Amino acid sequence: MSTFSRADVVMANLGTPPDQVKGHEQAFPRPAVIVQVFEHSELVVVVPFSSRYYTDRIFQ
Repeated sequence: MSTFSRADVVMANLGTPPDQVKGHEQAFPRPAVIVQVFEHSELVVVVPFSSRYYTDRIFQ
């Protein structure tokens, strides 16, 4: 049984450049929210996020 649940916020280590990250992928430990947990394996799907506030709007 998994110790994680959907909507949990965790610190995810996403690798360190240049050997584990390519291009513009996010790297380093950062907060992430769990969006899916596979109960019968050790796999979870996370979405990394940032606390940085962007003032430019993409969609207007």
